[in-house]
Amino acid sequence: MLKVKKTRISPSPCVATLRVAKAICALSNHGGGHVIVGLRSNDGEHTYELSPNDEWATQYTLDTVNGIGDSYLEPSIHCHVAHIPYPPNPEKTLCVISVPASEVPVILKRAGPDGEGITPGVYIRRTNLSSAAPQTAAEWKTLLTRCVRANRDDFLDAIRTIMSGGEISVLEQNEKDILMEWIASAKEDWEKKNNSLPDGVDSKISHGYWWVGYFLKDATPLPSMRDLSRTLDEKHIRHTGWPLWVTLNRRDMAPYPNAQGDLECWLGREMEGRHYDDVAHADYWGYSKDGKGFSLRGYIEDTFETDTRRPMAPGIMIDLTLPIWRFGESLLHAHAMAEPFNCLDKELVFKTGWTGLEGRELGSLSPGRYLSGGYTSHTSAYEYSGSVPVHTIPDNLPEIVHRVLMPLYERFDMFQLSMGLVTEELARMRRDRFNS
Repeated sequence: MLKVKKTRISPSPCVATLRVAKAICALSNHGGGHVIVGLRSNDGEHTYELSPNDEWATQYTLDTVNGIGDSYLEPSIHCHVAHIPYPPNPEKTLCVISVPASEVPVILKRAGPDGEGITPGVYIRRTNLSSAAPQTAAEWKTLLTRCVRANRDDFLDAIRTIMSGGEISVLEQNEKDILMEWIASAKEDWEKKNNSLPDGVDSKISHGYWWVGYFLKDATPLPSMRDLSRTLDEKHIRHTGWPLWVTLNRRDMAPYPNAQGDLECWLGREMEGRHYDDVAHADYWGYSKDGKGFSLRGYIEDTFETDTRRPMAPGIMIDLTLPIWRFGESLLHAHAMAEPFNCLDKELVFKTGWTGLEGRELGSLSPGRYLSGGYTSHTSAYEYSGSVPVHTIPDNLPEIVHRVLMPLYERFDMFQLSMGLVTEELARMRRDRFNS
């Protein structure tokens, strides 16, 4: 679709800017097209000639046109701008604004001066080549049908992704090597720190822990440690009151650069004036500038020994739902971090594990879940590794989590983890939002 601006247009006046915005709005809703600045039509004829104001064509730069889209259109439409010679007179220049089709109806969100007749709203291209608001049911149907068709491929891709069930790929040897080197280094550092604590310190992890390590494949490294720290803060979606890769402002609890040049945090050290001083809040985590993450945490189930309401010795229970929340949260964290590392179209390579399982029973800390006793683990540890496409994580989170955790739950006297339980718990987790 071609739109020739035959009226007086300059990039600066409000009226002229609104006319360009209106034309872009109508063309985008029509399915795309071109606006040519510098020509005028001969009234009553299908011919065009150079506008007497053709010098303004050169003033429509890419920044100018896209600035119009940002200021006047919702959603903003970013166009391509080209300046070409006018064939009958190559010394003169025309501006061609290429307008893309929008996947949703585009709205002109600002009005023009009185008397100009430009009002906020949706505009389309009529058969007489004018830009006007849809007036009939048929015009609205045409617009909405075109938008649905524009999204058809995305809809089908999403359906295919969900139906595929969150496939997890087996790691290649080079992926295993990179991952295990990262995890082994992090665990060794944590073990030294944890073992340095005197016996009897509440934050010393002695009865087992959960951990996860991952790397974003082919990540674009961040330039500095400060950029990494800021990214961890900005991209964190806090689904729980004590999130993974938690960052605190208190000097003796804040993350710090370690000897390997990674960002590290250990919250298990002895501190005065600390509100939570137990293994469930003694996190150790690390993150590298090239997209590798590691997190380790003790079991909250082991912190009820002195609880007057529900005393429970450490090492005897694993909550039915917490593995779902922990691993699900770690996958969402990786997905959130993928964007700044340019990895949304890449693979997430991960390994996760639980230790200190032998002799523990499945139980429930949640009043909304009841589980009769008798499901006991006869093995001490469980690990799982694999890789998934990063972009599939949000839609396929229940399927991925279920595949990874099913063998863990089977360690407890062949307990069958239902897909329904995983889906419900992840939905609860994703509904929760906590302030930073």
